[in-house]
This record gives sequence, structure tokens and C-alpha cells, in this order.
Amino acid sequence: MKHFYSKIILLLFFTFTLNSFLFGQYILVDTSLSKEELIDKFIGTNTGCITISNINISGYNRSYDEISYGYFTKGTSNFDLSEGIILSTGKAKAAEGPNATLQSFYGINWGGDQDLIDILIQSNLPHDKILNATSLEFDFVSNLTTDQISFEYMFLSEEYRIDNCDYSDAFAFLIKKADNSEPYQNIALIPNTTIPVTTKTINGADRCKSFQEYFGGFNSRNSPTNFNGQTKVLKANAQIVAGVKYHIKLVIADHGDSYGLYDSAVFLKAGSFVGSKSLGSDVVLCPGKSETIDATTTNATAYKWYKDGVEISGETNATLVVNETGYYEVEITLNTGCSLKGHINVSVQEEPQIYQDRFSICDDDLDGKTQINLDEYTDRIVEDYYSAHQVKYFDTEQDAKDNISAGITNFELNDIQTSKEVWIRVQIGTCEPVIKKITFTLNNLSVANIIPPIEICDEDLSNDEEIILSDYIDDLITNIYGSPTYYLSEADAKNSRNAISVTQIINSDQTFWVRFKQNGLCENVAPLHFIFKQSGKSSTLKDVTICKGTTTTLDAGTGFDSYEWLHNGNKNQSITNVSVGTYYVKLGLNGCFYTQEVKVIEAEDPIIQSIEIQGSKVTIKVTGSTPPYFYSLDNGAFQSSNIFTNVTLGIHTVYVKSADNCTPISKEFSLIKLINFISPNGDGKNDVLDYSQLKSKINPKFVIYNRKGKLLFTGSEANNYTWDGKLNGQTLPSDSYWYIIEWTEPNSTQIQKFEDWILLKSTY
Repeated sequence: MKHFYSKIILLLFFTFTLNSFLFGQYILVDTSLSKEELIDKFIGTNTGCITISNINISGYNRSYDEISYGYFTKGTSNFDLSEGIILSTGKAKAAEGPNATLQSFYGINWGGDQDLIDILIQSNLPHDKILNATSLEFDFVSNLTTDQISFEYMFLSEEYRIDNCDYSDAFAFLIKKADNSEPYQNIALIPNTTIPVTTKTINGADRCKSFQEYFGGFNSRNSPTNFNGQTKVLKANAQIVAGVKYHIKLVIADHGDSYGLYDSAVFLKAGSFVGSKSLGSDVVLCPGKSETIDATTTNATAYKWYKDGVEISGETNATLVVNETGYYEVEITLNTGCSLKGHINVSVQEEPQIYQDRFSICDDDLDGKTQINLDEYTDRIVEDYYSAHQVKYFDTEQDAKDNISAGITNFELNDIQTSKEVWIRVQIGTCEPVIKKITFTLNNLSVANIIPPIEICDEDLSNDEEIILSDYIDDLITNIYGSPTYYLSEADAKNSRNAISVTQIINSDQTFWVRFKQNGLCENVAPLHFIFKQSGKSSTLKDVTICKGTTTTLDAGTGFDSYEWLHNGNKNQSITNVSVGTYYVKLGLNGCFYTQEVKVIEAEDPIIQSIEIQGSKVTIKVTGSTPPYFYSLDNGAFQSSNIFTNVTLGIHTVYVKSADNCTPISKEFSLIKLINFISPNGDGKNDVLDYSQLKSKINPKFVIYNRKGKLLFTGSEANNYTWDGKLNGQTLPSDSYWYIIEWTEPNSTQIQKFEDWILLKSTY
């Protein structure tokens, strides 16, 4: 068991060590300190020289993890401040790195700050929707023999994003004499300006760069803090009178929305709230140069100099010679035991670099001249160009060296002056300028081939034709670079305006313009000419109907340049002995061709649907084929009427032909003797209506109705198709009755039908 416990202890030790190493990369925030403890951290060693009273801190405070203020240390991270106070518009603990989550904490009933709103209004800054405010305020009296008080801070925000140039949270450092009604003064300003610090005024985003020298950068995922970006270490300064009580309020709040999106925070450096010794403005050294910083102070007993937070060994004088970049601080001990601090940023100015000295210029609007605005080329000539670069252009190198004029700002290149040399002079501060020749040359235009007008045939005679302009580019342009654009006019093409689609519909001759570029050359324009042409359609060539087993002649008519019958290649105007089918002829006219279809159709035979017989009257009903129809009985003359009268008893043949005048069709029918009177009195004469001969027919029908249309009798095999004038065994009364007889002759499909009246004479 002894060895088991040893392993557990070792494992716990390793886990603790690993966690300490991982979390040591990020800042640590402690929200357990009281307001007095926080102020002690802020004032540091000068508590004997600065009297603090009336301390108050406000913000969000619900639990250990939901407090908007606290104490921070950098741990083993590379954060620019070792320790201090954090005031946040969100949860202070959420400020700990890495930069892996978006801070957008919204505390219920967590309002804004009226003093902050007032100073925003005074500074003409946006002041709508101020909420989630955190503030630290206190009274102080300085007993230091200085007229300045200062402290160091950084501003960090989730609103630092490379795409945000539009909004910023609000914060201010407010100071005034205590116990009076005079307005606050905001000392959270960009150094040596009256401009308040915001994400908009100090920014490194490409489209809204502003005071980049004070921008610390956009943070990566492994940043010590969980913020997207930050300023460098800044210093707030205030003019005071020793022995007079002042009130200071440090406040930050969310701005611009109703839910506290995109949190921000200010980090106040511990021990930095001290009397300030001014060391002058930040120093920018020219390459190879040095400068002396003077911190001489009355009643000073000792000086300590620091570079980037590390004491400089042996430097105890009131002055310090600097020749390299760094953040320099001096700590001055007074004969009272109190101390003053001063700081200054020193940077070595890099020599401007010229990375492009030749420009090939294009006449983009193709008007034969191009205006060169030199300012538009500066950021392409000077590497990492920014506002500190003093840039001028001159006609000669000597003018650039002498710097005796304002220089030149623009010039023109044209067909006569196709090239020009200018001299650029780039200087930063008082450092030696860089002077170099820059050459501008008017580049040659791309060249199109000369091609004849393009003939477009309306192949379907629709009076318009779709064209794809890009289909014709290979002939017009060789060695093309990129994709051409198309226009309706030359002016539009030259000015790159009103581009059109590559798909166009034309219905007449038309010219389109192409704007194109070839490798190594400037853009140019060229025309595409189109000639709209049509063939023609034959008005004489129409569909033909022929009789079965016959042929015909197809004639395309005159007026065409060429003919081609596609089924056999015949190139004549007409073709003969054409049987039933679909034919195509290619008609040539005006250099274009139209393919026309024509059909040869076989005439249909008419169909005799029925033959209706009423006594000696016969009615022929026909469908199909081509009306009108013509009728003949027993090879007699054809007539247009389908009715024949006075037809005799016996077998007959009817002939029918259509308007196509093809071979007639025929059908036989029988006219049987019709009986129109019966007297079922038992005398053996006309006692029954006998149509027993229907038994030899196909599908016979024999029915009798009364005047009211009531069915009285249906003939069948059972009753031998014979009616005795009775209904259900009872003789019907004397009256007229209606009968219908139908049948189909054997070996025929033709229905024959008879309808007529019959008189029943009854003894009833």
C-alpha cells in the first residue's frame, strides 16, 4: 500500500504542476479583494504621500464568477502589465485567456452611468444605450511637490475586430476638485491630443487605421486575455494642486445595443497612481542617433531608470542617454520619502523602404490620355506606408534633395509623352530622407484581329436569333487574359459601364463591343459585327392527301437559290412518284437555309356506321375520311344526299366515297316486307306480326312501344320474333304502336335498322 500512495501523490503533483504551467500562460483575475485592498494596489508605495478617502466601487456583483471588477496578475504570461485592477463591462473572470470565447455578458438591471453619459455628450461622442457600467471612484489629496498626477492603463475590447470600424464601448477617467459643482474633466485621452480613447480612435484595421502607434494589436487564440484586441500601455495625466482634495472616477460601460454585446475592460497598472514627472513627448530616434532624457527634479535624492520594466544597472543620474527602442521609466525619490514616476516611449525609426519604382500605366477610358495622381501610388511605392511618412514628388533629383518647393502632385501621360520619371522624397520626422527615381510608362493596348462581319442565319424563320458572344472571341482575340466584357456601344465599352450578358437576341444587323485584355498589355475594345439574314419558306409546298396505292408530285416552288430533298438528296425544285410519308426539303436563299417539312397522307376510307330503314326510305350514316360524302345505290349515280326513297324489297348495295374521290366503299342491306296492320281476331288473317326471319340474322332486335314510349314487346328466339298484339296475355286496345327492327347481315358488320308505325285493330 505504501507504493500505491506514493504513486497517487506523484500523480497529483504532476497534475497540479501541469495545470499551473497551462494557466500560467494567461492572466489571473481575483474578484475577492475589497475596495480598500484594490485602492491599495492602485496607489502602491505612495500611500504616505497621497491621502485616499471616500472609496466606492460599483458594477455587477452576484457571485464570485459574476463580478465585473477585480485584481489581476500577469502570471508567467507576456501581458504588458504585471498586476493591477480590472474594470469590465462583463464578468472580470471571463477576461482570463485564452482568447477562445466571445464575451457578451448581460446583467439584469445592470444600468449605465450618468457622469459617463454627460462627458460623452460634452465630447460629442455617441451616448445612446449606455448600460453595464463599472466604476471605481475616490477622493485624494496629494502631498507631492508636483503639479501632475498620473497612472498607466490599457484598454482591451471584444470590439477590436479587423472588420469593425463602426462602434465602440464607452469609458472615461473623470477628475475634478472635490466638494464643488464644477464639471468633470476626462483624462482618458490619446497622448498629446484632446481625443478620447476608443476602439475607433486607436485602431489597426486596414479600412479604419487610426493612431496605430498606440494600438497593441489583434489578439490570437493563445492571448493572455480573452479579448480580441488591445491598446499599448497608455498614461493618463491630470494637472492638480498639491494639498487640494480631488475626486476621481474611473468608469467603463457597454454602448450601442440593448444586451451588452461585445464586452470591454480597462486594466489599471498597480502602483502607477503617483505624482508624475514629465519626461517630454515620446522620442523617435533616427537610425544611428541617440538622445538624452532629462528627469532632473528639485529635492530629489535618488534616481532609478528602467527599460521595459527591468532596472538599468548603474543608471542613477538625473539624465539617461537612449539609442534603442524601449519603454523607459524613472523612479525619483524625494527628500520627503515620497516618490515620483515618469515614463517615455523611445522608438527607433526604421528607414523608409521603396519596394516598387516602376509602374506600367493603362489608359483605362481609352481617350488617349491618362492623369497620374501621385498620391494614389504612395502606398504602393513606400513599404508599410503610414501617416508619419512625409512624402513629396519632384521633377528632378536635385529638387528632391533641396526640398525647396511643394513638389508635384500629378501629371499626364499621352500619345506624345508616353513615359515620365519623377523623384520621390520620403522622410520621417527629422531623419534623413530617402530619395529615389520612380518611372511611369504608358503601356501598350491589347490588339484585336480584324475579322469580317459575322453572318447569323435565322434558321427557324422566327425573326430573331440567339447568339452567344463568347463563341466568337477566339477569332477576334488571341493570348487573351481573363474574361472579356460586352457592351452595346463603344462609349460604354471604353468607360466600362452598362455591361451586357454574353447571351443576346438579334433581329437585325447589329454591332457589339468587347472590352478585353491580353497578357502584359492594357485593356482595349473591339467591335463584333453581326449581319442578320434569313432564307425563306415555300408558300406552295403543302401537305397532300392521296388515295391508297397512288403517288403524287411535291413542288417547292420558285424563288430559291438551291433545293435539297433530304430523303434522297434530290436537288430539283420538285420530286415525282412520292408515296405516303413525311418529307423535308432544304431551301437555300441569301446564303441561309431553311428546312421545310411536308407530309403525304393516305386518304382514309369512309365508314358506314349504320343503314336505317323506314319503310322504303333508307338513310346511310357515314363517318371518317374527308367530308363531304357522296352516295350511290346499286351502282346508280352518286348523290350528295344520304337518303334514298322508294327503295324496293330485296337485297341492295350502297356505295360511299369521300371528298378525296378515292375508290368507294360498299355495303349490302336487305329491305324486308314491313307489316303495318294486324287484327288479332283469330280469323287466320293478319293475326300476328311475324318477323321470324330475324332468326337467321346477326344480333337481331325487335321491340314495340306504345305512343307514350312504354316498351310492350321484345322479340326473341323464345317468341319466334312474332307479336300477337297482346301484353301479358291480354289483347291490347286498337291503336297505333311504334316498332323498331335491327339486324346485321351474315358476313357483314353493317347494322340495318327499320322504324315505323303499326296499326292494331282489336275486338277489345
